[in-house]
Amino acid sequence: MMFDVTGPLPTSPLLLEASAGTGKTWTIAALATRFLAETEMGIDKVLLITFTERSTRDLRSRVFERLQDTEEALTRFLACGEVPTDAVSALLCTSDAELHRDRLREALATFDRATISTIHAFCEGMLKELGVLGDWDSDDAVLSDPRAVVEQCATDVYLNMFATAPEVVLEPRRALLVAREACESTLPLAPQGSVEATYCEAVRERFAQRKRELGVVSFDDMPVRLAQVLASPEVGPAAVEALRKRFTLVMVDEFQDTDPVQWEILRSTFMNRGRATVLIGDPKQSIYGFRNADLLSYLDARQAARRESLGVNYRSDRPVVDGVAELFGTVRLGHEDIRVEEVDASHQSRLDMRGARAKILLRCAEEDELGVAADTAVARDVVEMTRQLLAHARIEDRALAPSDIAVLVRSRAEGASLLRRLEAAGIPAVAAGQENVLTSPAAAEWAHVLEAMASPNRSSIVLAACTDLLGFRLADLVDDGSRASEEAFVVVRQLANAYLERGFAAVPATLEARTRLRSRILAQPDGERQLADLLHVAELLGGAPPTNLQDLLDWFTRQRDERSRDVDSVDHRMASDVGAVRVLTLHSAKGLEFGVVLLPEVSDLVLRKNQPFPVVTEGGRRLYVGPPPRREDETWAAYQRQCRDEELRLLYVGLTRARHLAIAWHVTGRRSALGALTALLARDRDSDELAATYPKVPRTPRLAADLINVTRFFDGEEPSRTAPPVSDAPLRAATMARSVDPSWRRTSYSGLTAGLHEAAHAAVLDEPEADLEVQPPPGGELVLASPMAGLPGGAAFGTLVHAVFEEVDWAPGALEASAARVVELLAPRHGLSPEHAERLTHAVVEVCNTPLGPLAEGSALTDFPLAQRLAELDFDLPMADRGAPATVAALAELMARFLPAGDPLIAYPQHLADSPAATQVLNGMLTGSIDVVLRTTDGRFIVVDYKTNRLPVGPDEELAVGHYRPRAMAEAMIQSHYPLQALLYSVALHRYLSWRLPGYRPEEHLGGAGYLFVRGMAGALTPVVDGHTCGVFTWNPPVELVLAASELIGGVR
Repeated sequence: MMFDVTGPLPTSPLLLEASAGTGKTWTIAALATRFLAETEMGIDKVLLITFTERSTRDLRSRVFERLQDTEEALTRFLACGEVPTDAVSALLCTSDAELHRDRLREALATFDRATISTIHAFCEGMLKELGVLGDWDSDDAVLSDPRAVVEQCATDVYLNMFATAPEVVLEPRRALLVAREACESTLPLAPQGSVEATYCEAVRERFAQRKRELGVVSFDDMPVRLAQVLASPEVGPAAVEALRKRFTLVMVDEFQDTDPVQWEILRSTFMNRGRATVLIGDPKQSIYGFRNADLLSYLDARQAARRESLGVNYRSDRPVVDGVAELFGTVRLGHEDIRVEEVDASHQSRLDMRGARAKILLRCAEEDELGVAADTAVARDVVEMTRQLLAHARIEDRALAPSDIAVLVRSRAEGASLLRRLEAAGIPAVAAGQENVLTSPAAAEWAHVLEAMASPNRSSIVLAACTDLLGFRLADLVDDGSRASEEAFVVVRQLANAYLERGFAAVPATLEARTRLRSRILAQPDGERQLADLLHVAELLGGAPPTNLQDLLDWFTRQRDERSRDVDSVDHRMASDVGAVRVLTLHSAKGLEFGVVLLPEVSDLVLRKNQPFPVVTEGGRRLYVGPPPRREDETWAAYQRQCRDEELRLLYVGLTRARHLAIAWHVTGRRSALGALTALLARDRDSDELAATYPKVPRTPRLAADLINVTRFFDGEEPSRTAPPVSDAPLRAATMARSVDPSWRRTSYSGLTAGLHEAAHAAVLDEPEADLEVQPPPGGELVLASPMAGLPGGAAFGTLVHAVFEEVDWAPGALEASAARVVELLAPRHGLSPEHAERLTHAVVEVCNTPLGPLAEGSALTDFPLAQRLAELDFDLPMADRGAPATVAALAELMARFLPAGDPLIAYPQHLADSPAATQVLNGMLTGSIDVVLRTTDGRFIVVDYKTNRLPVGPDEELAVGHYRPRAMAEAMIQSHYPLQALLYSVALHRYLSWRLPGYRPEEHLGGAGYLFVRGMAGALTPVVDGHTCGVFTWNPPVELVLAASELIGGVR
């Protein structure tokens, strides 16, 4: 049954089968939009699950764009009656269009509350969210790389089991191999009762025990723990009910990649009748068996849900769609119900290649007839076919470009080899796809350099010096007569000092100055690729949160392990912006599409009997860890069949990446008998069954010639190439024809005010002591002691206070316990004594309970629920991007022009104009982080900043709340240049809201700035002076000032 996205919304579990190119992600986004518009469901009730970080980012982006596009279409319809051309948007216009539009606006405004994540991140989040029901210890750390612990456990168990054995029962190397595989899998082990299986079970138990002792969890523990909680007789029913209440709509993308544990979580929680649970996938694209993806789980889901399909391919041209169907016929791809089914195509042929009709091209050869090795011959023919395509093929009204072509290979090593061949032939090519820069050689080199910077010893310095980053020769380093070792030590020391003084951004700059990094790397083969990766990794390190070398090294080690990675933007970047043929692996191409796809490695299937392998037997799917099976064993035969089935699915994935043309190479030889393409070419097309092997392939396979073009290639020589004509023009060094703007920089409020005598501090969260006069002693109720009296000052304490307020849960029922827990965790890291930690805990509670006065209509921080606050809003604003750069003095002039006479900061513009900061140029990027943004009940957004300033007191006088009267705080604000910070933060908030908040109106939504001098806030008893709570400084810069400042910073006057 075909699925209609404009039909009735699902009200029970639905399995939506989406063949390649049929708009799977589009359908998910469309369904999410309809549910949010047509029901009262909030976006916090939506759960979208996928299986990779890249897919998560893409899905989040696509859903947001869909919501935004539909909201805009509804707005146009309501304004001028323009009916959308999009079917979903048009449907929403047929009735209640205004209600639908308002609901989508609310979804966009609260989009950050949507749960769109990988299955592992979902499991971790739910374990934490379930609280006492979840099996989660807040002190547990995620073990980024469990291999070392597994090896320790495997060694312990091996010695306990076999140390006294009279003969070798299990060879040590194989024992370690099978133990690693067993601990990385949750599958039952086979053969049951074997020495290997018994040993691996014992290692698994020891590994679990060891993790508990260390207080760590591995990446794969998350789903297992959640599944155990849900299955528990004691807490399972309550946990299931909690998750069902938490999410009303559940959609799972790439469902064919689900493993048995993940499916059990979904089945037990969200597959009950009456729930809108949508599972979307394509069993023909299940190619991750080596990652435990399990077709049995998919087939089980078919019995638990209604099944419908998407029937139109919007990616590939009709000849490609029909050619794939002709090649596969009715062959089963792992199960009776998994076959290539007919789908319609949205496009007819858009590529012309000398009038050829077929757009699936098979290049075939016999290994015995080739004059060179098969892989060499295929590689040469790939280069030649690429040249022919670029010379003669056209896509609609333009010539085919290199960037239209993708070569999909088995391994990165083969990809690198083909890349070199293409480049040698003068064809621009680049490694692309989902390959991760953190797994590249560039990341390994940076790891060696960071290790040497953090722990400079001879071995670490030699390893760092041998990298391309430093560029020393190993021969010189080990030569006693050379000074290379001393020079390398000096460079490493300079890098460490540069980091300590100016942060990581100074490290690449120092390398360039000391070692001519760019010119050295670019002079090497594939230098552009290498340099791009080195600089990309440097950029990631520059944005890392740690503030010391050892923490940075630890963080980088975690990021290099995909199981503990939490950074985005790690995919390989293009080495240059020139159009190039893309070379990537078949697995990393899944989910992508290209104009023309070349598949040079689909002939052979080579199995390794000595490795543990997953296999489906009558008892279900198991991990075989026994001795290498004999070829006549049924287990080995089953494994061969299942591997070829997955190869057939992988071939389907490769061919269906093509929009216009796909070319595959096949060489009949000694390794091709088990191959997927071999089976499709040699099979009996009158039967659905495949033979176990096909030693030979007919020279003319029974395939429709108008759909699949089978041609032969013979190779013994390199394709001829014509050298470019030699030029007689003399070579001249290029001259730079443009000027460099030295005023362009990346700066912040701290950077703009650095060097001012009132605020001289080194870019820390410490609050500077302003040059203020001592106030008269407070009297009456103003003598109430500050809750932070006696607590230390300085950088460490300021940093600690900010960190506490960032982490604390200030909800009324959770505040005291949360404050105690957060302070207990953070205080030792900042050197705070237990006595002071207890006092700080009390003070944090009092600050959160202090009425904020006019700033928030008398509400306290604790009155703002989590959904109404946004902590640590980071921003990067372009300056002078729309015109000529201004100066800080111009900002001072704006403030003087717009501030009313009675403004508490009326004296500040002149103070700023007279300061050395006035000459600072606003050109480049302005960066910063707002402590917290609060949303009031009437929809205003307030900038809030925490300050730990100690205002001056008289001799022998205790710091009191009354020292933080409005007038005193205004003077402190002016002397410390906080009004400049408040204005810049208001501009940042204005730009943020104009982008994120539908219907944003500055005069309605900007709520001013609140500077919380936390030493002057004492809870509900805090005195009020002139209508303002002590410790709470409220400033409402005129909206006209904020808008004018935003324009000025952008270069518009």
